[in-house]
Amino acid sequence: MAAGSEIECDVCVAGAGPAGITLARELSGRGLRVCLVESGGLNPDSRAQALARLADVVGDLEPSPDVRRIQFGGTANSWDVSSVAFRRRVRYLPLSEIDFTARQGLPLSGWPFPRSHLDPFYSRAQRACGLSPSTFRPEDWETWRGRRLPLDQKRVATAMEQFGESEVFTSRARQELAGTRDVRVLLHASVCALRTARVPSAIEQFEIGCLNGKRSTVRARLFVLAAGAIENARLLLQPLPGQPQGLGNHSDMVGRCLMDHHYVMSGWLVPADRALFSDAALYDLRLVHGAWVMGKLRLADELLQSERLLNAAARIVPDTSDRQIRALRSFRQLLRLTPWWKLPTRLVSEVWKLPTARYMVSRALPLALRQGRLQPNMTYGWSAADADAAGFAGFEVELQVELAPDPENRVCLADERDALGRPRARVYWRWGELDLRSLRRTQELLAAEIEQAGLGRLVIPDRTSRPAVTRPAGAHHPSGTTRMHPDPRRGVVDADGKVHAVGNLFVAGSSVFPTSGYANPTLTIVALAIRLADHIKQRLAAPTPPG
Repeated sequence: MAAGSEIECDVCVAGAGPAGITLARELSGRGLRVCLVESGGLNPDSRAQALARLADVVGDLEPSPDVRRIQFGGTANSWDVSSVAFRRRVRYLPLSEIDFTARQGLPLSGWPFPRSHLDPFYSRAQRACGLSPSTFRPEDWETWRGRRLPLDQKRVATAMEQFGESEVFTSRARQELAGTRDVRVLLHASVCALRTARVPSAIEQFEIGCLNGKRSTVRARLFVLAAGAIENARLLLQPLPGQPQGLGNHSDMVGRCLMDHHYVMSGWLVPADRALFSDAALYDLRLVHGAWVMGKLRLADELLQSERLLNAAARIVPDTSDRQIRALRSFRQLLRLTPWWKLPTRLVSEVWKLPTARYMVSRALPLALRQGRLQPNMTYGWSAADADAAGFAGFEVELQVELAPDPENRVCLADERDALGRPRARVYWRWGELDLRSLRRTQELLAAEIEQAGLGRLVIPDRTSRPAVTRPAGAHHPSGTTRMHPDPRRGVVDADGKVHAVGNLFVAGSSVFPTSGYANPTLTIVALAIRLADHIKQRLAAPTPPG
């Protein structure tokens, strides 16, 4: 585009991740001109990615720039579930019913609507994400060799996850939007400022900056921020004439209540019977009825309510002996050798005599073929193996935990600026006492229920030390910085996602979540984007009021 260009449209969306792409898809073909603005391009770009670098992080979490993938498709380009059948995938599941309720002992909890209100949008979101239309009920995914573990379902339930392909929001979305006449996608175009009209209760334009120095503007009837929890807050916090605190921040809530999920190593399950390695197949990632699914263990909503706990879910993965781990590493190293097939025949025959080599062929090679990757891992596909031959010693239990919406965990602006002159974000984030108490009590309850069911013994790590976080950068699920609440004093947007006191500015994505639950947020992000698109279509179809 030429420098100084002006674009006129009906709806301008900042951010071409799952939320922004869903909005563009839903609004296409409705007689509306849509402009989708993305800071990155179609491919990874180190200069564009550097725009996401945080100034610093104060606290217990270490978010990396990849939390915000600056590229068309957004975080879908970073989805990291191992290459099942040669495709990168992500976990999908809805939030639990309890996640929408105001809970005793959890300040600032409660959504403006119940889970039942979002259920129709969840169904549409499944189709938009390319998922099977089946439910997430565990009984719908049970097979003769993959059933729920015999736990008291009123205390420990099984939650199912489906796995979808990243291409839905990368290559396929690109092709789909390129074929439309009413959606215009601007690449390498960053929103640098939100400009208000003469009456500061409405947005007049987005100022767009490019790394090549060009500047332009987009004017629209309605604007949507869909750039992720950190970036949405960063844009709203930028000072404006007469509003030094930023837009929608009259109650100092923008950027507050930053949430993510932590992965915490929560113990080792020593089975009472080795048959558990095959009986637990429902909790392995498997292809069932044409869909990739996996079960997790979680405390039932009633128990969470009575114990006043945050939500969490446990993934169980076989813990192999040191010998098998060394063998798996050896297999990976072997694949890196070039050309390994030219090694002397005698050397190959001598290596074959080692137990490690036989394990590599009998276990690691089938895993590689099953997973569709040259370098296999042990996180899935284990239920098809012989437990004794594979050297399984027990199960590792990893919890994906919800963190409480704490106003002290927040995004602020720093003095440091990026290449476009915008203030970088600074993150404050610490474990709270509620987070730690909930985590430890969840571990205790899981251990008690597993033992009560006769499944074995859960050995919990030392509870006097800090939690054994397996991913210091978090789960890449930042949420909550522009939280949804009908009261402007307790939230940034209303139940429709509209910024309080700004008539034509909306926010999409997980930044509007009042609480995050434990579930990966993408399905809920897409469901809320579809819901917002319906609201926008209805609103822009209505006659413009005089004046």
